[in-house]
Amino acid sequence: MAILSNPAIAAVVAGALGMSSAVPAVTPSTISDALARPSAVVEVVSPETGFAAGVPGGIPEPFIGPDPVGGGSSLDTIARLDGVALLEQLSRLTESELAEFIETYPTALDELTASPPAPSTVAAWWNTTSRAARTNLTDDLPGVVGNLEGLPYEVRDLANRAFLEQTAVDIHAQLDAGVGRAMQDELEARLEMLASVEESLRRGASGEPRTLIALDVTGEGRAVIGIGPLADADYVTFFIPGMYVGVS
Repeated sequence: MAILSNPAIAAVVAGALGMSSAVPAVTPSTISDALARPSAVVEVVSPETGFAAGVPGGIPEPFIGPDPVGGGSSLDTIARLDGVALLEQLSRLTESELAEFIETYPTALDELTASPPAPSTVAAWWNTTSRAARTNLTDDLPGVVGNLEGLPYEVRDLANRAFLEQTAVDIHAQLDAGVGRAMQDELEARLEMLASVEESLRRGASGEPRTLIALDVTGEGRAVIGIGPLADADYVTFFIPGMYVGVS
């Protein structure tokens, strides 16, 4: 920190501020005395505008940064959140902001799906979220909503079916645009997997409705399909395919 220790310079500064030039030298001691009087106000007149501004002596102006979780918060700030805090902020974004977030921060959504919040926490958050926000999230982030434990099964089913359809559309678009041989084989294998999931969602001989509870479209794929009314069932039996058994 520079200190004006020359009395002549101090007099010039004082004159510019409209103060008496008969002032003592500015020293560490005088600075300490000034800081000890927080109620003192120095009126500074701008030579360009002529306006005066009162500045409290010894009190630095506070730094006012952006609101970290809303009201003008940046997408980068939101991307650093997780769990329900992230879901809440995503539900507040406009359609264009959410689209930008999805494109810019895909890993944030991947991490949310890989490490979701507790089902009870998700259920409590969902019940206090507006219908419009629920609809926007389900439409724009079906892969996230469809895999959140704690949401109603019918909500997850609709979201995952939309995610299934959209993934197939995106893969067809990639193939139509032209890709290398290795990528083509991978994409075609994923299409076969998605077709198997879609076929498994058809009603069987029992006629019971089927619910797409969870869907993972990466790699060889993974699907969790419920048969019958899950919300009203007294008993639930699980069947977990073993080695060499696909999603069909």
